[in-house]
Amino acid sequence: MARKGRGRPQRQRRRRQKQQYEELDKYPVAPPHSFARIVRDLRTLNIIYQAIEPPLNKKEQSQFEEIMDIYVRSLTADIEEIDTDPEGYLRAAMDQIIKSYGMRITKKSRSKIFYYLKRDLIGYGRMDVLMNDANVEDVSLDGTGIPIFAYHRKFESVETSILWPTDQELESYVIKLAQRCGKHISVAEPLLDATLMDGSRIVMKLGYEISTKGSTFCIRRFREDPFSPCDIVAFRTMTSLMVAYLWIGFQQGISMLFVGGTASGKTTTLNAMALLFHGR
Repeated sequence: MARKGRGRPQRQRRRRQKQQYEELDKYPVAPPHSFARIVRDLRTLNIIYQAIEPPLNKKEQSQFEEIMDIYVRSLTADIEEIDTDPEGYLRAAMDQIIKSYGMRITKKSRSKIFYYLKRDLIGYGRMDVLMNDANVEDVSLDGTGIPIFAYHRKFESVETSILWPTDQELESYVIKLAQRCGKHISVAEPLLDATLMDGSRIVMKLGYEISTKGSTFCIRRFREDPFSPCDIVAFRTMTSLMVAYLWIGFQQGISMLFVGGTASGKTTTLNAMALLFHGR
């Protein structure tokens, strides 16, 4: 009877979600742990991007926090050694901590704990799912307690389930992002334009000095497989004659400007056309 009672709240929660949301899409981001779920809120008709990650029970959460604390306090390795294979180094360090402290952790729990260690120490923390989703092009946050908005290739601008509830958490995250970029942001210099580890561009603001809603950031994602001129034609952004005209212009050394509003495709088009540049 006790087991049946424990399962009832979960079933009720799933039933409420089905009544409130219509699932439009769901796909793996970093299987078997993280997934993206796109739903429509049936009350507001807004499309929402839900980042799905493995839940930790109380015991797993306690073990994760203990391992994280031990790892941070005992980190003495050479930075070059970590940079060579950060994931391999982190896994070996976790296994060593578990063995040294005699922790009893199941294989399933160990896998989930390592996911969160990697997410928080190597990845992008609570927005790691977004930053590893190839369908997400832009990511923006407008302040404390406000959900992140993302530009999805299929669903365009969508609200996400990710936010920072307190100023302290968000400011700490923005400072960490700046450090990961090899830069510094502070109250004295609260505005920063930098490049993330994967090549994405980011603009950050810290605190309320130049922002009315707290710390903010905007990320333009770096595409690993940039569009080619053929893709631009296939998308009907340009005709083949337009691309040929630009190609001739590049060969003749003519200066050009790509002009347009925010997220209109200026950089995407320029990167695609750059494949037509000759070596001169």
